Amino acid sequence: MYVFKRSGSAWAHEAYLKAPNADAGDGFGASVSLSGDTALVGAYQEASSTTAIVHGADLSSTNNSASTSGSAYVFRRSGSTWTHAAYLKAPNAGAGDQFGFSVSLDGDTALVGSSGEDSSTTAIIHGADLSSTDDTASSSGAAYVFKLQ
Repeated sequence: MYVFKRSGSAWAHEAYLKAPNADAGDGFGASVSLSGDTALVGAYQEASSTTAIVHGADLSSTNNSASTSGSAYVFRRSGSTWTHAAYLKAPNAGAGDQFGFSVSLDGDTALVGSSGEDSSTTAIIHGADLSSTDDTASSSGAAYVFKLQ
């Protein structure tokens, strides 16, 4: 992903952002959102089965065992320097979920769409315990809300 910043009437290239665990076919940058000095970038074809939020750039715990489960990445700018701040995954990540297909960011609240998520649940679930969900409604989709605390 390329970041440009305007100064007066001129635009200049400021940064080139990549996922710390970049892999072929991840679709990094297919969806993006910017709020102030924070960028949220979706990678709906990323393949890790990880279900945890990872803060910082050490993604050595990730893997490629859940094809197109998807992910989203948070980057923060300080001055003109960008750093990777967090790796977001659905707490019920599964193959084909396409988490990160759409993203939106407003201040410290991130909204991530998962167009291929399969749960037939019709309730709003608060928190990360999604043990009541199932995979009986193929590609019904879901949206996940994350809040920086």
